[in-house]
Amino acid sequence: MISSLIRKSSTLINIESLRDIAFLFHRIESIKLDQLLWTIYLQSGTGELKLKRPMRTGNSNLKKIFFWPEEVKQKMFTHGHTSATDLNDNLDHDVCIMFVNRILENFQNQLLDYQSKLEQMKQEKFNYILTNEIEQAIEKFIQQYGISIYKISIESLISTVEYDYKDRLIEFEFQNENPNEFQKEIFNNIFKVKSQKEISKFEAAILKQRLAHN
Repeated sequence: MISSLIRKSSTLINIESLRDIAFLFHRIESIKLDQLLWTIYLQSGTGELKLKRPMRTGNSNLKKIFFWPEEVKQKMFTHGHTSATDLNDNLDHDVCIMFVNRILENFQNQLLDYQSKLEQMKQEKFNYILTNEIEQAIEKFIQQYGISIYKISIESLISTVEYDYKDRLIEFEFQNENPNEFQKEIFNNIFKVKSQKEISKFEAAILKQRLAHN
């Protein structure tokens, strides 16, 4: 499609320059997905995550839960942003917020940088001769063939966060009812079976998506 549009164009467009501009489009879209993921991480950690399927609960007095995903904890350990010695230790909430906000700020700076380079390339290499039709064709190509697999991986991570967050809400609501030991045991058994079933369904859905894009 892109080739046919170039042939129709009355101006000469260098293929190598098109590759360069496609790379910038790809980086921009990738960073936007990274921003989305880490925004979800922040919302989960600060109790602001909005589930796609809200829980039905009769308890309107439940407090927010603050759940920091494992990837956030792992990166904090890797980069030495916590004094905790184990991932299961409670991490400082404010430090987590600062860490995630710093990553989001870094993504935003990268995004602005690539967007600036894209505009500069349009001026210097294309001198504004890149038509909207060709530009849209490049973006569509990137979305279909360059970014689709990465988007699937990001969406799977987001779904995992939402699933884990919902689990914490269910568990919190249950514990809020002050159950006895027998009730706790039954709940844990049911919860374990349900979790395994949901994980299997989730993995099957992700595999189906990947196969569809191969």
